Amino acid sequence: MKIKMDLFLGGDMGCWVLTQIDPCEVGHVVTLESSLALLAEKRGMQVLLGNAQEEVFNQKKRGLCVHYPVIFKKAFIDQYEVIYNLHPGFLPWGRGFYPIFWALWENHPAGATLHRIDDRLDRGYIVDQISVPYSEEDTGWTLFQRVRKSEKKLFLKYWKKMGAEKILPENDSPEGGSYHSKADFAAIKILPPFQMSGDRLLKLARCLTFKGYPGFQVKMGSQYAEVVLKKSHFEEREK
Repeated sequence: MKIKMDLFLGGDMGCWVLTQIDPCEVGHVVTLESSLALLAEKRGMQVLLGNAQEEVFNQKKRGLCVHYPVIFKKAFIDQYEVIYNLHPGFLPWGRGFYPIFWALWENHPAGATLHRIDDRLDRGYIVDQISVPYSEEDTGWTLFQRVRKSEKKLFLKYWKKMGAEKILPENDSPEGGSYHSKADFAAIKILPPFQMSGDRLLKLARCLTFKGYPGFQVKMGSQYAEVVLKKSHFEEREK
């Protein structure tokens, strides 16, 4: 690896990435999470805690974004030769937020994609992607686990190559696909139960069943009831 990379990290994948790399391969680690900042500092990396676009630092030529929850503006992107993004969706399907849920809910392709970041949200040139199949037996959590494995495969395959002298080969992102915002997710997560049939409610509960997160919520007066599926065969798939 000849070119140091700036890393923009978030979540469980950001934590995993920090355990896979040599600190000498990294320019700066930028994160919004204090736990990730602490881990990077312990490993001897230079750290910025906050929004990268609001900080002044000695940027490297290239960067990689892994679940960093900030949408970069064109002016910031243009300061780099290239910034890659590791995305938990099979682009152009699953653009935006919560692609694993939307794949299950809308019966769209699921997977992981490594692509270039540009000023079109999740529309940059695609380096590589892995399709992850699923079935009606999957919950959001079981699919989540397989998508994570695919993201890790892409990272391990391309991390050293991202810092090589030549930029990685890329392909145009296909037209079409799907996009959803955080507001789209919030709107469907809490619905009056009479707006859906029993089958649709069951499917929504299945899609929203993620370990450690609240599932489908039904408003009952001033209170909310939570619906989460928990069956033995789902639990077996999680192991």
